Amino acid sequence: MKTLRVLLRSTAIGLIGLVSTSAVLCLASAPFPTTNWPVALPEETGFPVGELEVAVDTFTSRSLTSLIVVKNGYLVYEGYWNGFAAGEMTALYSATKSVNSLVTGIAIDHGILPNEHVTVADYLGEYEVADERAATISLMHALTLRTGIDYDEWSLNYSDPNNPYNQWLAAEDRIAFVLSLPMAEEPGSVFRYQTPGSQLVPRLVEEAAGRDFVSLAGQLLFDPLGIPASRYIWRLDTHGHTRVGACNMVPTDLARIGLLILRGGQWDGVQVVSEQWLEKSTSPAVQIRYGMQFGYHWWLRETQGVSVIGAEGYGGQCLFIVPEYDLVVVTTGDFSDGPEGAFRLLCTRLLPLLQ
Repeated sequence: MKTLRVLLRSTAIGLIGLVSTSAVLCLASAPFPTTNWPVALPEETGFPVGELEVAVDTFTSRSLTSLIVVKNGYLVYEGYWNGFAAGEMTALYSATKSVNSLVTGIAIDHGILPNEHVTVADYLGEYEVADERAATISLMHALTLRTGIDYDEWSLNYSDPNNPYNQWLAAEDRIAFVLSLPMAEEPGSVFRYQTPGSQLVPRLVEEAAGRDFVSLAGQLLFDPLGIPASRYIWRLDTHGHTRVGACNMVPTDLARIGLLILRGGQWDGVQVVSEQWLEKSTSPAVQIRYGMQFGYHWWLRETQGVSVIGAEGYGGQCLFIVPEYDLVVVTTGDFSDGPEGAFRLLCTRLLPLLQ
């Protein structure tokens, strides 16, 4: 069953219900959300009248738990399914890694780290490495998934106990596990999707900052965006270090991160993250396949000539940012094909309404 929070209001031009179905009204960009999002009807921001909800309803809702659509800074659609409710937190899984990337950039902006070229040897030198090349793995190598570590978690299902991902999860010290793996090539040369390599990102930042990554993220990112600590949970490992893909958030708060990126890192008069970092981190570093590239833990897709920046997690926990349309879309749920299913919803149901 779907729960749709109906967005109704009066405007200076009169009652929305009296607007012709052929009209398309485009409000100016909304003020930044404080406690609550400014809301608008979809047709006030460029969607054809009455068609957004119809488009979503024609897409199977068995996979979705929530869908948030923000256009021109206005919340124009907020739907929940399968027992999920507004204000409830959901696991982001690997979409967390994009949040990690953002916090890393802000830490560099603040001088906590000099740059993204710091290495394992600089901050994790107490660990033994199986190959001396592992000591040269930099923060940039980890952010772009080019560590050189011989590790593959995509060939086997995550439920398979032989998947090395599960061995990493069970490791008493997960950084020690990462650095004990053999190297397949020089760092910076080959893209390999590997969650253990991504774990180096928050850990290197923690070591540079001398404090835990979660509190740093709260100070540098969540607090400026008006996201209180009561609206996110970030799981830790047995040593108290931040787990790489383990943040739970309220979907509408994840949308705030999307709006921050759309607005060039600025939030209500404050430059939270530099435009330079956003430009660098959302530019292609790796070509994965036609239509898909990878930046600093951001997936960069193209569909029908439109560029999409994505934070993508297991099961379809996704944040999609479409600069061309000033659009932010958040999906949560359990798509059988994961982020591809969520991206299909964006491509086949939402973007055609704006093209």
